[in-house]
Amino acid sequence: MVVTEEIVLSDYTTKEEMHALMVEKGFQQKTDEEINAMKHQKQKEAEEEEQLKAEKREEMRRRREEIQKEADEKKKRDDELAKDEL
Repeated sequence: MVVTEEIVLSDYTTKEEMHALMVEKGFQQKTDEEINAMKHQKQKEAEEEEQLKAEKREEMRRRREEIQKEADEKKKRDDELAKDEL
């Protein structure tokens, strides 16, 4: 069973009061190194995600070009066949 507690955050007007509440509830403040490591990790993940998106966009662009090229070649063949039939 999960026990929940309702806390009105607007009752805490200063940073110190909010920090005291967090400590009281069992949270521990991260060190500057931990915070920097987390920021670095998030930035790295965001860059990797952007790289994957860029690669996917490029693949989609190449596929569209390939499909268009195939359609153009088919049209050219069809036009040549129709011309030969005349």
